[in-house]
Amino acid sequence: MPSFNNYTFTNIQYTIPEGDNVSALYPTAIITIVPNSGYTAVAANFTLDPSFSDSAVQSVVFTQNGLNVLCTVTFDVGFVMPSSNYTIPLCVAGDANVNLITIAGTINAA
Repeated sequence: MPSFNNYTFTNIQYTIPEGDNVSALYPTAIITIVPNSGYTAVAANFTLDPSFSDSAVQSVVFTQNGLNVLCTVTFDVGFVMPSSNYTIPLCVAGDANVNLITIAGTINAA
């Protein structure tokens, strides 16, 4: 899994024949965001950059899945696979939070 700042994420790749309707074969791609050790990923902390635009993408939604965050990309129903590879450059903004550590105890100073 690729890593970015304080989390890793899955990289989705599909093999789709030229001319096929992508959403008929794969309606969505689900990218899993996994926090690194010592961090917590919260869906509300992630968003799609407002300048993102791609005719192949209908929507992008972030949801909580236990300790991980799912980024569900729904493909446009009219998107047909071109003759060459097609990359969707999602621009996701957000970070996982540092886990807080609480230390309890008593200090005796002599």
